[in-house]
Amino acid sequence: MSKKKPINPFYVVLVAAGMAFSLTAACYGVLLLRAQRPDARELSSAGSGRGLLAFVDKYGDRLFVGELLVLGVATVGAITTDQYWMRRAIAERAAADLDKTSDPQKESS
Repeated sequence: MSKKKPINPFYVVLVAAGMAFSLTAACYGVLLLRAQRPDARELSSAGSGRGLLAFVDKYGDRLFVGELLVLGVATVGAITTDQYWMRRAIAERAAADLDKTSDPQKESS
């Protein structure tokens, strides 16, 4: 019987929001580098094109604010519910151990 540790769902949100924030920051870095190149105006600018860079160029400030809000709420949620998830895991483990000791046939099957 495999015992899985319960996962705090706020950790999943934190990982996803952190990855999105990192991707947005990297796109901003690429936009900054493109803006610094002298021949950037002769090439297609990020704002007039399509794709991820154009989207970040247009909505990047809103993305950053939204991602920071999600990161903040998920961080507070993870910290406040961490004890709950730990107590739940301990209770499930204790119940499973109690179940094994009370019924020896379950252990052999």
